[in-house]
Amino acid sequence: MTVTSPAFTDGGTIPTEFTCSGTGTMPALSWSTPPAGTKELALLVFDPDAGTNGFVHSLEWGIDPAVTGTSHGPVMTGVRGMNGRGSEGWVPPCPPPGAPHHYEFNVFALSKPSEIAPTATVTQFLDDIKGLVVARGKLTGLYGR
Repeated sequence: MTVTSPAFTDGGTIPTEFTCSGTGTMPALSWSTPPAGTKELALLVFDPDAGTNGFVHSLEWGIDPAVTGTSHGPVMTGVRGMNGRGSEGWVPPCPPPGAPHHYEFNVFALSKPSEIAPTATVTQFLDDIKGLVVARGKLTGLYGR
């Protein structure tokens, strides 16, 4: 699967508008049609550069496979999991001053509906989708302050 955004290119800089220094809204995303037989999509936005275990900026699953993107903000057709702050919803990029961080916008196509609890953490989510992923797309944006 291919994931794109009108706000930035893969490996490009995320505009300030979508960060804690701007309005903090989630950038719009689009993705290619998932493989036939996909029963559910999931979205994980993750910063692997934040601390030892990284930081979850957004986690959603249960997204209808007919959905092929978002406008500004989360998909909101699925179930929201816990972000790195321990709450639901989007957390904008806000790295400490220094080297830019990488923000990975991952879309997973799943072969069957997940049975993930609504308050799942990213670890629980990744454990639960093992063996269900039939395709994955990733868009990486950079942001530093």
